[in-house]
Amino acid sequence: MAGTETTINTLQFGLLVLCKYPDVQARMRQELDAAVGRSRAPGAEDRAHLPYVLAVLHELQRYLDLVPGALPHATTQPLDLRGHHLPQGTTVIPLLTSAHFEEGVWETPEDFNPGHFLDEKGAFRKREEAMPFSIGKRACPGEGLARLELLLFTTTLLQSLELEPAGPPDAIDFSELRAFKELQDGYEQAGLPDAQNCLDKLFHPPRRLERLPGWAQLVLVEAELDRTMRILQNLSAPQLAGKAARPLALLAAIRDELRRCIPLKAPAPRGAFQAPTGLRKRLQRIWAKSSQASRECLEKAAILNLFRLLYKLVIPVACWHTSP
Repeated sequence: MAGTETTINTLQFGLLVLCKYPDVQARMRQELDAAVGRSRAPGAEDRAHLPYVLAVLHELQRYLDLVPGALPHATTQPLDLRGHHLPQGTTVIPLLTSAHFEEGVWETPEDFNPGHFLDEKGAFRKREEAMPFSIGKRACPGEGLARLELLLFTTTLLQSLELEPAGPPDAIDFSELRAFKELQDGYEQAGLPDAQNCLDKLFHPPRRLERLPGWAQLVLVEAELDRTMRILQNLSAPQLAGKAARPLALLAAIRDELRRCIPLKAPAPRGAFQAPTGLRKRLQRIWAKSSQASRECLEKAAILNLFRLLYKLVIPVACWHTSP
């Protein structure tokens, strides 16, 4: 999924940002018109003339914090760090989040602010503290490609379209995203068993969703969402209860919306139609596998599934059910 899912998620988040901050979008388009115009498509060679656009894209990646942790490293020799002794060979997992939201380093770490990447003259400045692709020898080898994709996709869209939210811009709340991240991070910090291999055992792979009719996708996503919520309502770690409250409220609203759409899009009223054999088997699989799994496996799979539901399932299905 490297180089595709991360770029797609960043672009999705970027579109929300541009809808929430129309002044940022207008300034980007103004700079784009001056540097490129409307007679040709933007290219890699235009980067030097688009400092504000680059600043917005870099700030998107800092603020989104899509991959909060870097790849595991190991100490090559014994060392003491802040009162802790780390023997040679100790596994160390850097937290990129701490760098992206460090107070005293960023002027407004909790706010979306393209000015973080602009100097006093309005020129783009690269910040060493921003490391969405990690740093050093183990930095993402696709960094150059990913940055170019973000630039070309975003500028091409802005060259042809003016993005507007369906409701008031203030209704777009990025703190919801932070709430999901806090829940996932809190699970890791609680020291509970890692059970990532449970995810595919309990929930179907996203690629199989596309094989079903649109109305059947709604049924399956609603079932996965409902099962995920039931698991998260009874987390075994007490310290996670508060962190789960806000994500659960948002998921409940999405689930209720999906349930309202199912009778409208199905070929017959929800209680009357017969689900295809493939759909029935997948619905049975969700509940059967869940009843057989351990508590640790259930919780870990449910928390990991939150992001997959939001980015890979709920958003595409929502786009489908709102189409004519």
